[in-house]
Amino acid sequence: MMVRLNFINFLKNNYFLYKEDMGCTEKFNPQLLEYNTSSIDYKVFVDSSLDVVWKMNLQSCFTYVNPSIYNQLGFTVEEWTGSKLSDHVTPKEFNRIARIALCEIKRSEKSKSVYFETVILNRAGKPIDFEIVFKFVCDENGIPKEIIGSARNISERIKCQLERKRYNAIRDKFFSVVAHDLKGSFSSLLGFSDLLVDMVKDQNDEKLKKFTKLLNNNLQNTYDYLNNLLEWTMAQTNGIDVNLQNFRFINLVNDVFDIVKLQAKMKTITLTYKIDEQLDLLADSKMIETVLLNLLSNAIKYSNNGGKISVSAEQNEKEFKCSVRDNGIGISEDRIKSIFIFEENSSTLGTNNETGTGLGLILSKEFIERHNGKIGVSSKLGKGTTFWFTIPV
Repeated sequence: MMVRLNFINFLKNNYFLYKEDMGCTEKFNPQLLEYNTSSIDYKVFVDSSLDVVWKMNLQSCFTYVNPSIYNQLGFTVEEWTGSKLSDHVTPKEFNRIARIALCEIKRSEKSKSVYFETVILNRAGKPIDFEIVFKFVCDENGIPKEIIGSARNISERIKCQLERKRYNAIRDKFFSVVAHDLKGSFSSLLGFSDLLVDMVKDQNDEKLKKFTKLLNNNLQNTYDYLNNLLEWTMAQTNGIDVNLQNFRFINLVNDVFDIVKLQAKMKTITLTYKIDEQLDLLADSKMIETVLLNLLSNAIKYSNNGGKISVSAEQNEKEFKCSVRDNGIGISEDRIKSIFIFEENSSTLGTNNETGTGLGLILSKEFIERHNGKIGVSSKLGKGTTFWFTIPV
């Protein structure tokens, strides 16, 4: 036996609180919600609709339904008309729908359509997913007297969403495994390559020095590309969440300097920073580290031998700002316009013919925007470039 819940009782129990909130102590008058809808004829418009179109009084009793109810739920029009909402949903779901309706009664714009998803039981008692659209019909005093709406079967949509969610979980797991294995292998190769460069630096064989340096550069560029590609792919598929935490920013800068110091040393580039040692930042430290690493690697790539790169950071009541400034070859105005646009971005060779993809800047923009921040660049050809990003505090 289905539980019969009375929709109007729910409104009676809560209407006094609503009136009290509005500065009035008037008690609920059920006659205010009585109405007559016999003059409204929907049949001309909705009998051929694939969606279920219905009318309901405030006692949660259906006063009209179109013939689609049979194809969607297995009920005839005669069976559905006169039945109550509580006959077709679980008690828990009924209470949820009632709360939605009550919220709409409290709104000043009661004629606005409301959208929500629910589960309705078909004739056999099987739950079917539906998207509901409804609104109140009010009298000349703005008092709700009737509910009209439609129901669209979204079972296939929900099924596809679940299937997509399962597929995404498999894909994310695959990327995680691939990223771990490939990055681990490249880290080992880079370590050996760094060691090889250090071993031959005092040798007289210039050709050997040249090729070991070339090998190291290629491995570093490939590793950077792989790392950015994997992280960007995960970001695009919502596989990376922003994990906010407080951290000392200068410690992060030192960690990134340790990563790029060999790259800078090979071009005799000086790295400096001007940062308050007590500056703390609330952000995702891994994302910010990736952003700073990309900006510094980019600065090194386009700096001449013997160049200078500086990192500065400051914070006020509104935002945190970090800048990476170099005195390298600069960027043309045309390129600046497209440097953060994926479809238009293309990388150019560095001062030592270093290659790249430009994906690091795209990824950096993605990560900063996930913090509701901004990223930008200013540059002059032959004078140098400054990349900056801000994060609200």
